[in-house]
Amino acid sequence: MQSLERLTYRGRHYSIQGAPLSENHDLWFKQRIKQTQLSSMALHRGYRGTWAIRGGRLWLDDIVVSVRDYTSPEEWTHGTRGLDWLFPGSDGPVFSEWFTGELPVGVGTVATLMYSRVWPRLRVFTIERGVVVANELRDNSTAYREQKAGFAKLIECLKAL
Repeated sequence: MQSLERLTYRGRHYSIQGAPLSENHDLWFKQRIKQTQLSSMALHRGYRGTWAIRGGRLWLDDIVVSVRDYTSPEEWTHGTRGLDWLFPGSDGPVFSEWFTGELPVGVGTVATLMYSRVWPRLRVFTIERGVVVANELRDNSTAYREQKAGFAKLIECLKAL
C-alpha cells in the first residue's frame, strides 16, 4: 500500500489522496525528480511530502526524497535528500504555486482493503496556483460501507481456508 503524504490544516493532520508535487511541470524540477529511487513497495513515487495549508495557501513544509547516489557509473547506494535538494536555495516551506486542482484528504476512520483506503468523508480543497479558493466536506459513506463490506467478505473467506 502506498505511503500517503500528510497535510496539516488548522492543527489537524490528514492523509492526502493525490500527489500535488506531480503537478509541477518545471523542466528543471522534472529532471531532478527523475533521480528518485523506489525505496520500498510502499513508496513507489520515491518521496513523501509534508504539506500544510496556512493563510489560505498550500505549502510544502518538508520532503524526504529517495535517490540513487552513484559511487561509480555501475555502482550506487540508496540515499535521501530534503527540501533544499529538490528546491535549491529554499530551506523553509515552499509555496506550491504550480498546483491547480482538487486536493482531497480523508476524514474519519479509514477502511482498508488490500491496497486501497477509503474514508467516510473527504475534505476537498480546490486550489488555483497554490491558493485555496474553496473547501468542502463531501460524503463518501457509500464507498466507505462498500469497502468495509469487502473487508468482511475477505475475512470470511480467509477463515474458511
